[in-house]
Amino acid sequence: MAAVIIKEPWDDKIVKSLNDSLKPAIIKEILVFELSVSMHLSETDLRIIKCLLLSGARIEISEIAKQLSISEKTTTRRLDRMKDGRLLEFSLECNPASMVGYVQFVILINVERSYYRNVYERMYSEFQENIILYRPSIIDPDDLLIFVLFSENVFIIDSVLAKVDSFEGVKNADVYIVTEKQYHNDWIMREIDECLLLQRQQQLSYNSIKAAATPAEDVA
Repeated sequence: MAAVIIKEPWDDKIVKSLNDSLKPAIIKEILVFELSVSMHLSETDLRIIKCLLLSGARIEISEIAKQLSISEKTTTRRLDRMKDGRLLEFSLECNPASMVGYVQFVILINVERSYYRNVYERMYSEFQENIILYRPSIIDPDDLLIFVLFSENVFIIDSVLAKVDSFEGVKNADVYIVTEKQYHNDWIMREIDECLLLQRQQQLSYNSIKAAATPAEDVA
């Protein structure tokens, strides 16, 4: 199971490229979510995100402010703005290798939109013993629910899937057993560094143009 972020509109060329790149693996299903971003990232925003990535998001707001030489109030405001703009999301993540005696699995549930809340609440009421970790993603549409659960063996996973499939309003459900998680933060860091460099170059260019356009004062 993998998540891919692309800048271009989704089309058949991208599907073919993914299929070719992942061979000999076979793509079973592709879920496409379009995320509209409602804000522009400033240099301060990018530097805050960089701090979060370097620390694994385990950093105090006061420490971010100290490292970036900005106030805690500004840091808090920028973080809130990025969360509201659907650019940042904070959640707890479990390392599957550390959950000795349990199998971590993800269940994706396609639901009829009018049943979204009903299925959401029923998952909690039916599977409390499976230690549900539900993370409402910033990219989830209103007809898809994603739950992270734990069970003692694969037979329980099969019974959970069968029960979820029987819920009213569920179109279909799929289960993926999690054995390892990888986050390519190095790629994100490179993108941030490139954006910061581009912003600095644009600022220098703007300053040069502004200086050239400012008439020199007459010297008496």
